[in-house]
Amino acid sequence: MSPLLLALLALPLPGVDLTALEPAQAEALTALLATGPCPCDPALDLISCLRRETCPPAVAFAAEAVALTRGGLKGEALADAVVDIYADRFLRFRFSVEGRPSLGPSDAPIQLVVFLDHQCPHCALLAPILEDLRLRYGPRLRIIFKHYPLRFHLQAASAARAALAAHRQGRYAEVSARLFAQQADLSEGAILGVMAELGLDVPRFQQDWASEEIKAMVRQDAQEGLDALLDGTPMFYANGVRYRGPRTPQDIAQFIDKRIDGR
Repeated sequence: MSPLLLALLALPLPGVDLTALEPAQAEALTALLATGPCPCDPALDLISCLRRETCPPAVAFAAEAVALTRGGLKGEALADAVVDIYADRFLRFRFSVEGRPSLGPSDAPIQLVVFLDHQCPHCALLAPILEDLRLRYGPRLRIIFKHYPLRFHLQAASAARAALAAHRQGRYAEVSARLFAQQADLSEGAILGVMAELGLDVPRFQQDWASEEIKAMVRQDAQEGLDALLDGTPMFYANGVRYRGPRTPQDIAQFIDKRIDGR
């Protein structure tokens, strides 16, 4: 690191107490903060934002980052923790929803995007949670389903395409539930058996299942999940804000209520 940059990093940050940190810790944290944008003015970096003393949320965020550093986090672990706090507090992610299955009015004030994987055991437990939320919020809530096949779930991408192909026939919810119910076997033969049993137009299904358009939708979903800092499934985003708390209707509803209140 250049002497000039070291000198800049050594300047005090108004509202942020770095005195409890070792010099190396303070240097590492200040350098990390310099990489992020100001939550009040994205044209500024966080360091400039703090020194202007015009953004209280930036001060509160920096104080949390100091606490994490004092707690012993460093290197990649510190960077990941600081990024998570910043993302959950300030970032609003945008997702493509065209052609994706959903429940609820398209103009509902609460847009809940759910990323799932049909081989994920936790995702198989989603149905009663989402039903509770639908009963709680009624027409104020729209749930949009997107797919994030985890790499170690070798049949998940095929199952995601199958669910989207079934959506073309208006049967997403029913087929998705069946795929979760038999997630131990999502082979081609098993999926075709489900479609025949449920009375779908199987030739049409097979054509959609293999289509480049649906393959591209699954790839786009997966990339959007990566861009939105998704670190597992299921993952929820309420009006673009990531939720990483307990997967209970009560906790998710509390999170949603904060989004409604603008917090």
